[in-house]
Amino acid sequence: FPSHDISATAFAAKTIDQNDATLPPQGVISLQQAIQTAQQHVKGSTATRSEYEHNKQGAWVVDVEMVNGQQVTDVQVDALKNIVITAKADQVDQEENDAQD
Repeated sequence: FPSHDISATAFAAKTIDQNDATLPPQGVISLQQAIQTAQQHVKGSTATRSEYEHNKQGAWVVDVEMVNGQQVTDVQVDALKNIVITAKADQVDQEENDAQD
């Protein structure tokens, strides 16, 4: 097996929100696919965080935090259709600011 497949799987497993009692179902997009979709939507930004979540309607989404300088955008990507559902301007997480000081 190629090593990049193994590392991608390990990365995905580490970034799943531990508060979720269940893992996403089979057939959802990978975190990498969601990041690529978010990057196409928010040009010039870099993904700093991604995780599987349930949205308010109970559907699986991938929440991707995109950063471009001081501009932060939270992007929700439909985990089944690989399309952007929402993209909202946000503030840089305080923990990240503390780490940069």
